[in-house]
Amino acid sequence: MKTIIYIAISSLILIGCNDLTLIKSDIKYSDLPREVKDKIFENEFYDLNEPAKFKIESSKTLLPWIHETELIRINDNKSYKIDFDKEYNSSTLVIFENYLYTTNNYNIYKSDSLYYTFSKYLIR
Repeated sequence: MKTIIYIAISSLILIGCNDLTLIKSDIKYSDLPREVKDKIFENEFYDLNEPAKFKIESSKTLLPWIHETELIRINDNKSYKIDFDKEYNSSTLVIFENYLYTTNNYNIYKSDSLYYTFSKYLIR
């Protein structure tokens, strides 16, 4: 009986966990859509879709300079945890159509835009 209850609870927990399916590609500044170029140098989150499809929530971890970022789809309230390789990637997030754009560099400047690459994630 305990085994059946354990399996049932474990199944519910595993079914409730969602992963954001992201396909990453690195792109140059010149390949960014115009709407994204206008916002990519600001340290903010922007959903450029009309109406907005996503929002983010950020929470601190045990280390105060590292934040966990969750991307939440508004229409079905599914939340997806984003795990970036570098903590500064989460400072600039721009969503346009079905893509998430973020920076690959720290302290980026618009005047040097041609030297940077950006990450483009396909959101499924």
